[in-house]
Amino acid sequence: MDSADIAAISAKAISGLSTANIAALSTAQLAALSSAQVAALTTAQIVALTTDNIAALSITQVAALTSSQAAALSATQIQNLSTSQVKALSTKAIVGFTTQQIDTLNVNVEGLSTAHFAILSSAQIGALMSDDIVAALSTKAIAALTSTQIAALTTDQVAALTTSQIAGLSSVALAALGTTISPPSPPPRSP
Repeated sequence: MDSADIAAISAKAISGLSTANIAALSTAQLAALSSAQVAALTTAQIVALTTDNIAALSITQVAALTSSQAAALSATQIQNLSTSQVKALSTKAIVGFTTQQIDTLNVNVEGLSTAHFAILSSAQIGALMSDDIVAALSTKAIAALTSTQIAALTTDQVAALTTSQIAGLSSVALAALGTTISPPSPPPRSP
């Protein structure tokens, strides 16, 4: 089948294909799938996609993934998503990720938008945020975190925040850190 034949298959018919048929699609055939066809794939069909198939998905196709489809992605499939593909994931898809899947995203954390960060659960934030990743995040990404997410950061993660990241936090987020940021005490006066 060529790309035109693939594009002509209804979304309902796509969801009826066996996982073996889906796994046998070439990257060119997969690229011919519309957003509606991609959204119709079953979770079993998503699991059957090869890493090459995942890497070949267009931004529009990735954006069509549902939360249940995203939840079905394996760690290897997630690791093969490009930064652009991660950016294209809907917030509903990101919410559908388990903490293990979020942890796998750390290789492409720069692909997460501020909207993605804002909807992550405290457990997802904990899974994603190694000290190195915290320090590498943009000020906007850190500022997008809710006070609940900020409160869930570990002491090491808080210590990894840069001064510009801290300066970008709201007063509510700063209060959630549970510490007061103040200048050091002056040295004692000599008698």
